[in-house]
Amino acid sequence: MNKNSFIGKLLSGVLIIIAVTAFKPPVSIGLDKVPKFVEYVSSGNYFKCSIPADWSVYDPVFGLSAEEKKVYGVTLSGPQNGSPVSPVISIHYYAPGNLLHKTMDRFVRIHSGPVFGFVSEGKSYGEVRQIEIAGRESKTFERIDIRFIGRKP
Repeated sequence: MNKNSFIGKLLSGVLIIIAVTAFKPPVSIGLDKVPKFVEYVSSGNYFKCSIPADWSVYDPVFGLSAEEKKVYGVTLSGPQNGSPVSPVISIHYYAPGNLLHKTMDRFVRIHSGPVFGFVSEGKSYGEVRQIEIAGRESKTFERIDIRFIGRKP
């Protein structure tokens, strides 16, 4: 083996070790700030998802049960982080024969856009997109409702 080739390979190895060591602390520090998640399983075991560990699960105690409505899911309330209100996210599965929506298309039409073409102040709607979840064809959309809560005293 050529002496220059050996020194070149040795120098390359040392530089790689220095580079890996130099970048390791920032990566470790960034991983400490990754939010923690817990697994949520819907009643009836219709779906599973990961939810932020610091968010609260809202479980209404009045009205029909999930089994009676055939609507399974969760409503989450996030930390206020200095805001006067908490963000809220809902994830639900509407089983066939549910009491609220006869078809998926009707649900999407009602909730994915403005009613009768009128956009209320503080609302915005994203486009409806086809996706696949757990091997099943699905639709997704985002709707943002901004609620006025009044002025701070």
